[in-house]
Amino acid sequence: SLLLCGLMDVDQTLYRMPRIDAWARARVETAEQLQEKEYSFGYGTYWNASIITYVSNGEVSVAPVGIDDKTGGTGPFPIGCPHDYFQDIPGREKKFLLLSADEVPVYGKFFGDPILQNDYYTAYDYPFTLLTQ
Repeated sequence: SLLLCGLMDVDQTLYRMPRIDAWARARVETAEQLQEKEYSFGYGTYWNASIITYVSNGEVSVAPVGIDDKTGGTGPFPIGCPHDYFQDIPGREKKFLLLSADEVPVYGKFFGDPILQNDYYTAYDYPFTLLTQ
C-alpha cells in the first residue's frame, strides 16, 4: 500500500507539471517582454509583484501595491520588499503597472491602453512614483 501511495503522488506531480511549467514560463516571458520594451521597474499587486522580480533575477523589479477597486487609486504595500522600491530614484522614470488576467476586469479600466498583454498579465504605462514616508 505504501508503494501505491508513492505512485499516486508521482502521478499527481506529473499531472501538475505541465500546468506549473506553463505558469512559470508565462512569468518569465512577461519579464522578458517588459525588458524588450525597456521597462525595468514597476508596480503590481502583492501576489504578482515578487514572482516577476524573482524569475527575472532582479532585471525587472516589481513593487507591491494595493489598488482601490472603486477609484483605481494605488498605494504602496511595503511588506517584504526593499525600502527603496518606494523612493524617487533616478533611472526609474519609465514605470509600469502589472495586473493579472483576473485583476484586469476590476482595475484595468483605470489605467488606459496596455503596453503588454498576454494570457496571464496585462501591463500599463504608469508615470507615477509611489512614495512612503
